[in-house]
Amino acid sequence: MNGVDDHIHVVASIPPSIALATWIGEVKGASARAINTSFELESVFRWQAGYGVLTFGEKHLQFVIDYVNHQKDHHSNKSIIKRMEHIEI
Repeated sequence: MNGVDDHIHVVASIPPSIALATWIGEVKGASARAINTSFELESVFRWQAGYGVLTFGEKHLQFVIDYVNHQKDHHSNKSIIKRMEHIEI
């Protein structure tokens, strides 16, 4: 997991028996609770309603992990991979 000012990337292996939307809802809920109980914020922290998902095979796992580990560098030196960010530049 790594992030920049306006979004985070999480690399996870989710078994087919767990619905992706359920897993994401639990992660967002648990992390929002942790943030709101751990920090004194001016307003309640909430995640945006949506999310993006990129699937990949095990063959590309290390590449994706490395990309996420260096996410801040990719954004600062404009070396992002569009499909990893799902944005238009």
